[in-house]
Amino acid sequence: MPRPQQNEYPPYFERYISLVEGESIAEVISKYNDEQLNYVDALPNDKANFAYAENKWTVKEAVQHISDTERVFAYRILAMSRGEMQTLTGFDQNIYAQNSNVLRRSFDDVKEEFKAVRYATNILLRSLSEEQLLRVGNVADYKVSAKAFAFNIYGHFIHHQHILKEKYSL
Repeated sequence: MPRPQQNEYPPYFERYISLVEGESIAEVISKYNDEQLNYVDALPNDKANFAYAENKWTVKEAVQHISDTERVFAYRILAMSRGEMQTLTGFDQNIYAQNSNVLRRSFDDVKEEFKAVRYATNILLRSLSEEQLLRVGNVADYKVSAKAFAFNIYGHFIHHQHILKEKYSL
């Protein structure tokens, strides 16, 4: 199955999907999954509460944001693949971050949550047929395919990995 076409997602998804190499979801999982899991696992605990500037997320908050976003996107994939016809709501990443209680949690726990979310996402993605991945749903004010959300999950991680490397020196 070829990668999502630009008519399968809103224009702002391009900044994430363009970061992902590979033609199929299986290829993307194979290429990125272990690398991304290992990257999060190797993030140093002594940097967990570091933010590169005032009003920027800490490393721990960034990892929680990645997990939260992946969960939301995986739910959307599930809904679309199962034929949901109702419009799905958007989400405000800043409200999620403010209400995550992540600063009271250990970084190891946050990392473990990311691994669990990713494991569940991969099982979901591997279970879907080509027909299910091509299904299009409505989210807020745009149409998007389940496949585009799958690629977006991995591209969203790559986007934040670049930020963590460039701004946080991780």
